[in-house]
Amino acid sequence: MGSCATKNQENEVSLPSNPRLQRAYQQYSQIIEITHPLNVNQKYNSYFTLIPDQFVGTGIKKANQYESRLSKEEWQQKRVEFWESRIEGQKENWITIRAALEADEGTAKTLLQAAELKLIKNSMQIIYDNHGQKYDLPVFVMHNPVSFPQKQSFDQNLYSSFDRRVVKFKIRSTKWNIDKDVSYNTGDRVDLLIKELQSKENPQKMKLFVNGREMKGHNMFGNYGVQDNSVVQAFMF
Repeated sequence: MGSCATKNQENEVSLPSNPRLQRAYQQYSQIIEITHPLNVNQKYNSYFTLIPDQFVGTGIKKANQYESRLSKEEWQQKRVEFWESRIEGQKENWITIRAALEADEGTAKTLLQAAELKLIKNSMQIIYDNHGQKYDLPVFVMHNPVSFPQKQSFDQNLYSSFDRRVVKFKIRSTKWNIDKDVSYNTGDRVDLLIKELQSKENPQKMKLFVNGREMKGHNMFGNYGVQDNSVVQAFMF
């Protein structure tokens, strides 16, 4: 009987006694299903493709397996952006959650319990605090994908490691009499420059080149070795 009770305690989740937290638990329990329209993964579904009925991780870190739609470099950057952009809830709780995610199961549970953070259906995918504030972890933050997309020919031999810093370089076009100076961080995507030029010049088509190589919007300036005083050729027509 004693061992049976222990097993049940491990597998069952008791509802909080506080009525407000009970309502929060019941609400969050509905959206933990990854296909629910309010599940956090719906916000990031352009990043990955879920693999039906396949899971990764165990215990409180079990989550759906997925294939990344992003390159490895983009995926790593999105992870960094996720942790740096958390503004909901308490900052200390996010620090604890990240530490728990990176720890072993036993340590993770200890960290979460010490911070009075509670799990929905024994999963770190949704966590809430004593105020009922929800903390969501999408699958691409919890685990690595099973695969990344194969690189296209224009993505081969790019710089994968570079210093993240602001660089000032020139844009040259036959439409202008003089070059235009711009500043971007080497970690910014080329898309930012493309959008800026499109809004100002309104071309039907545009291609950017640096050092004889075409630049693609999904890559970063640092991938192409853009430095201070580099010249980017803009062909707009």
